[in-house]
Amino acid sequence: VPSSDFFYPGGFDTAFDLLRHQKHEVFCLQVQSASDRVCNLRGDAELACVETGRTRKVTIRPAEAAAYEAAVADWNQSLTDACRRRGMGLATTLDDVPFDDVMQRVLRLGGLVA
Repeated sequence: VPSSDFFYPGGFDTAFDLLRHQKHEVFCLQVQSASDRVCNLRGDAELACVETGRTRKVTIRPAEAAAYEAAVADWNQSLTDACRRRGMGLATTLDDVPFDDVMQRVLRLGGLVA
């Protein structure tokens, strides 16, 4: 069970295809923080990508914050669609939910425990 926020600059399709090509049964667990989904920043800021280390200076107005939130929602939907197309399982949770609770929910939904 890979666990990630799945925010990769190049996307996740290539990795998913490689795993499926190697005949792995894949179930993905997407873990995000609430701050990943909502942009509360306003004004001038320097942002850094945790995956690439690249930085960028931006000015964040309400329109940019809304665009960010829409892009995250679209990205998350593309992850859902990519998993569904490949017959891969996906569960999504926030990082403040205890891991045991998440796994129990996943196992129950999969019919593996009562």
